[in-house]
Amino acid sequence: MHGESEKKEPVAEATTNNSDTASIEKTAGVAKIEGVTLAWSKVGLWTAWAGIMLLAVAVSLDSQTIYSYQPMATSTFGAHSLLATIGTVQNIMYAVTKPPVAKIADVFGRFEAFTFSVVLLTLGFILEAASQDIGTFAAAQIFYVAGQVGIQFMQQIFAADTTNLKWRALFNALPLAPFLFTTWCGAPIVERVLRDSTWRWGYGMYAIIIPACAIPLLISLGYHQHKASKAGVISNKDKNSALLRDPVALFSQLDILGLTLFTAGLTLVLLPMTLAARYPDKWASSHIIVMLVVGVICLIAFPIWEVYFAKTPILSLDLLKDRTVLGGCGVVFFAFCAFYIYQPYFYSYLVVVRGHSYKAATNIVLASSFASTASGLIIAFAVRYTGNYKWVVVAGICIKIIGGGLMFRYRDIDSSTAQLVMGQVIFGIGTGLLNVIQVGVQAAVKHRDVASVTALLATGYSVGGAVGDSISGGIWTNLLPQKLALHLPNSNATEIASIRDNFVVASSTYLMGSAERTGINRAYDEVMRIQLMVALILLFVPLGFIAITKDINLKEADENNDYGGVVIGNHGRTGRQHDEGVETKN
Repeated sequence: MHGESEKKEPVAEATTNNSDTASIEKTAGVAKIEGVTLAWSKVGLWTAWAGIMLLAVAVSLDSQTIYSYQPMATSTFGAHSLLATIGTVQNIMYAVTKPPVAKIADVFGRFEAFTFSVVLLTLGFILEAASQDIGTFAAAQIFYVAGQVGIQFMQQIFAADTTNLKWRALFNALPLAPFLFTTWCGAPIVERVLRDSTWRWGYGMYAIIIPACAIPLLISLGYHQHKASKAGVISNKDKNSALLRDPVALFSQLDILGLTLFTAGLTLVLLPMTLAARYPDKWASSHIIVMLVVGVICLIAFPIWEVYFAKTPILSLDLLKDRTVLGGCGVVFFAFCAFYIYQPYFYSYLVVVRGHSYKAATNIVLASSFASTASGLIIAFAVRYTGNYKWVVVAGICIKIIGGGLMFRYRDIDSSTAQLVMGQVIFGIGTGLLNVIQVGVQAAVKHRDVASVTALLATGYSVGGAVGDSISGGIWTNLLPQKLALHLPNSNATEIASIRDNFVVASSTYLMGSAERTGINRAYDEVMRIQLMVALILLFVPLGFIAITKDINLKEADENNDYGGVVIGNHGRTGRQHDEGVETKN
């Protein structure tokens, strides 16, 4: 921390798998983007960033609206109580998508990874809009999340490829800048779509918008990649065609077995927490037991395979030997686990218990995203000029704890909406500061490992979110029926199941102030109180993880890190090096 004695520590050490020669040599994808930075001018660089921002606006707008359609869609299929299950599936996909996207970006190229992600996202919107049952709708989330995560993840990789460390915090935050205005566009769009059409068009229109907005970026990247190839500045360019001709080598390079173990392990361990309450025997059900046993076996086998057998691991777990990487992953895991414990049912809580319109509830939920984006952009300038990131993350964790405490305090029915929003805003400010951890983690490794370490950190975010979602679903599906039975003694099991599975029934069928609605509100309120309490406790854990990270000075790191080609903040040096020690603070 600031004020403590300084000492020299290496920014990065070689962190290679003993069987992984690919981690020593540049992969074709890394060679391509370094060739592109040599081939384009500053105009080409800024044109590409204009394309990034246009796509960011479209993805941001989609993020601000589609989650408001989920309660509608699940209620249409009589499955509102499965919101957390769908959220768990989404967060599992958030976790398992980033490593293969990083692989595609490193093995094939940034242009190829962006294109792949746009295609998946578009397909996801088409399937969501056309779904006729909860199974199809849930399956569509796989394509939707894979595409959206791929685009957002590649934006971060692109920022790392095209900036130096001092400017990276700002350009990491820049693709999130559209949230500053799309936050307030989301609610009117949702209201208009639901008034004039259905939730299906809310999904379907993005199948047109996303591909159209991706065209400028893809043209810019594709053109400059082709230009660099013709100029002969891309090395290793023949490796891709060799991989495509050898399915076994491609299977190994993409670590399909590792990805399968990781996906199966997360899915089979986390989903039972949200599904157990729906089985007659609950946790004693043979289906639940088998899922848990197989899932645990997969999760045990995964790190063993990755460390000792995988030639090119899907997750570079060796990077966790660096305490900054380990600490960063721990911080984001617990911070996002806490957030997703209360988030899945917060919108429903606002509509049912608070009686807010869909538009008002959407605005309240999005207040946290707005505050996160604004604080992230502002603090990025501070990091740019101070050069230190650790104090920002510590402040972010503390602010999130304050925000979580306020939400817990003011979540009861008698508190005002302004008090609840204040907690959301403060919580969001903390998130914006905490996200600076990514720059510190990237500064701790070499350029060839930037995509891998970013994927590792992003996996920490997503696995934390998946665990939080599963805890949320476990609390909601197990406790809400009990609370409804307690506060609605005259209702039968069918009525309670209807209220549990369709929040529209809870908010529309029973008038505010009636005995039934009062009972429903009390049940929702008591369950939300438990979720917020668990979340608040978990928010203290990241303080321990941030304590073990190095306080790398980004200015001094840049002095020892030469950037090849045209990148933002480049001082004209050529060649990439990241082996020198830099000044750090513990």
